[in-house]
Amino acid sequence: RYGSRTPTSTAGSGFGEQRVTAPVLGLRTAVTYHYRLVARNNVGTTRGADLTFTTTGVSLVARTGTVVYGRGVMLSGLVPTRRPAESVTVFAHRYGARSQVAVGTIVTADGGLWRYLARPAIRTSYVASWNGVTSREMVIAVRPLVVFRRVGRARFTTRVIAARSFAGRKVKLQRLTSRGWITVKRVRLTRRSARTFRVQLRRGRSVLRVAMSVNQAGPGYLAGFSRTIVFRR
Repeated sequence: RYGSRTPTSTAGSGFGEQRVTAPVLGLRTAVTYHYRLVARNNVGTTRGADLTFTTTGVSLVARTGTVVYGRGVMLSGLVPTRRPAESVTVFAHRYGARSQVAVGTIVTADGGLWRYLARPAIRTSYVASWNGVTSREMVIAVRPLVVFRRVGRARFTTRVIAARSFAGRKVKLQRLTSRGWITVKRVRLTRRSARTFRVQLRRGRSVLRVAMSVNQAGPGYLAGFSRTIVFRR
């Protein structure tokens, strides 16, 4: 199953061997690729033998590209030697920081596999380094943690937590409808990035959440959303 191909090009004319070349872009590190050469003319098509090559360097992947503040994301990869007891260093570059810093050194397991549990506090880019070779960059986006609780008959409390204060920023109380989420109330957070408020809801069952938009969250953060609460009036 050859997943891609280079553009068709001429091999020239004449008899005997003809040397052909083609650039191959977008390769991942520490991965084995299969390839073959296909030639066509007005007589027919000939396919060459299956061959392989393995790219060098340390690889880096993440289970997800987005995480809520305070939670972790597993980074992992392989070294091309596929051997245990190799040292891999993970570097992190936080949003707003001048440079990247080393956040952990990991020893590879069987097969050259390494894992590192990252806990970014704000949008952070990660790279892995092995034997002086650096992996591709992996960016992990962060959502603020939005806490939402009911504290009375029609009273609710919310708090937004991240690596910065959200004092003075606004959040929205939203209700789920057949058309999606609609905003029923906007409140401004206090100095503790929190707020307790009352809301008058229609009779019946309401599914509620608190949302902070990306504009209110500010640079380095995505929009944040709380868990849902079912309210009956």
